[in-house]
Amino acid sequence: MNETANKIATSIEVAAAIQMRHDNLLRSIRTCSRYIKKADSGFALSNLWRESTYTGNKGAVYPCYLVTETGCRLLHDMPRGRNGRTVLNQYINSFLETN
Repeated sequence: MNETANKIATSIEVAAAIQMRHDNLLRSIRTCSRYIKKADSGFALSNLWRESTYTGNKGAVYPCYLVTETGCRLLHDMPRGRNGRTVLNQYINSFLETN
């Protein structure tokens, strides 16, 4: 993670840190965002991440996210696997209650 004043990392850095493919992490971020919006908690997604882009080696522009320290913790601790979506919904509800 970049050590900046706001402790922001790119989703590329986060994916490498948690040993996950970047495209899968993008899908996870989008899924989490849908659950958080559905929970209608008033929690601002910008407290976790915000959309951005990066330019690849051949000049193509790709999507990524700028992820806060809180977002990194959520993505790191996020449940995965067969029952991931069910557990994820419960996890996000608990996360929103504590933040």
